[in-house]
Amino acid sequence: MNPKITIIIPTTTDRGLLLPLAVDSILNQTVQEFEIFIIGDGMTENSRSVILELVAKDARIRFFDHPKHSRRGEEYRHEALRTCRSEYVTYMCDRDLLLPNHFQNLLNSFKKGNFISVTPYMAKGNEIFYNVISMSYFMKRGGVLSAVGHTLALYRKLPYGWRTTPEDFPTDVYMWQQFLSHTDCEPFYALEASLLYFKRGDHPGLPTSERYKELKYWVEIIKNPAILQNYEEDAHRKLLLEYVKIRTSWFSIKGRNIGELPEAIMNRIGLIFQKILK
Repeated sequence: MNPKITIIIPTTTDRGLLLPLAVDSILNQTVQEFEIFIIGDGMTENSRSVILELVAKDARIRFFDHPKHSRRGEEYRHEALRTCRSEYVTYMCDRDLLLPNHFQNLLNSFKKGNFISVTPYMAKGNEIFYNVISMSYFMKRGGVLSAVGHTLALYRKLPYGWRTTPEDFPTDVYMWQQFLSHTDCEPFYALEASLLYFKRGDHPGLPTSERYKELKYWVEIIKNPAILQNYEEDAHRKLLLEYVKIRTSWFSIKGRNIGELPEAIMNRIGLIFQKILK
């Protein structure tokens, strides 16, 4: 039987230390009909060994091992998608973590579109925050890698698919804009959060050993549904406080057009009330 969803994890160099944590968050999904494509872009020997151990433990995991690409190994992703057996495709950054309901959230969203993004929680220290974007932003740039999904059918209609990104341009945005410009694209942005997003920060980001410590902290939180719920409820409270702040000071919002605020705000507050009423 074919899997319902394919998840692609692009990775590079010494990130093997992080992959068992990322992959475990996939293996713990409530939806178990999936396949995992790990796309290696110039892996170290230690990282390669870690990946091969993961492959040996679960037949749903495949490893595509490649030399270092001039950019991010975009063509390697395209090559892997030629072997995809599922109807739906999603992605995962090797420094992010999925909550157990993530695949179900994606599948629910695919009922409403063929190019989708769910909402991530942004992890900062020992807190999480809703990383909600406006629909107009989504239509211009898509979402973060780990939040986005698309149908394989739509991907096969694209003129290029994954290809080398121009210098100084975000790799993922370059790909998402190809989807969004296609006439058959049906975009949908879901407000339900189902993953933890860890921002890289200034290039090259945290050393892998430091990132591992950060992820390990949150892995333990995710394992305990009651504790995770407390963190999510705290994120709801912070969102409500943000709404109050916006109501009292419209011009405190940075990086958004004032005309976009009402829709974004009301959607976010609607999500809070949905959570409260459950």
